Amino acid sequence: MPYLARGHCTGVQLQMTASRVQPRLFDLTGCDLCELLHVWGILMDSGGMSDEGIKRLLQGIRTIAVVGLSADPDKDSHKVASYLKRAGYEIVPVNPSTGYILDEKSYPDLRSVDRRIDLVDVFRPSREIPEIVAQTEAIGAKVIWIQLGIRNDEAARKARAAGMTVIQDACLYEEHSRLAGRAP
Repeated sequence: MPYLARGHCTGVQLQMTASRVQPRLFDLTGCDLCELLHVWGILMDSGGMSDEGIKRLLQGIRTIAVVGLSADPDKDSHKVASYLKRAGYEIVPVNPSTGYILDEKSYPDLRSVDRRIDLVDVFRPSREIPEIVAQTEAIGAKVIWIQLGIRNDEAARKARAAGMTVIQDACLYEEHSRLAGRAP
């Protein structure tokens, strides 16, 4: 059942194929698509973690580094990070192109961050995931969350072998709001 995603809350096209049904394209908005894909069980690779496990994970973290966080409020990374900040998390922008995002100092890479990171949220292309995993391991972060539409199975295997929790091809905004409650 292939699907094409253009990003959270920006609209997507879903291509469905089923036995005895011709392929059809459906236009859905971000949250509708996330919910539909979650119901179908094709939304994410959680490494076998249950909903309850993901909920506990989200309740146990405080500081989230967002790799690829954009200063543009129309970009998905900005929307997700803004939501997470409103939900009470400390956000650490990782973007070498700007000094401050969401009133927080931005760092050029994970190794430059001067505080402990609980979770690394990734908004970068899949080809960059191996280096981000290496940096995540180097700083001692235990969780890497790779956003919806992005996955690198080999890098995920290496991260898991190094003791990290990996969730990929999943929207942190959607999973948090579904499992831990919406932000004020």
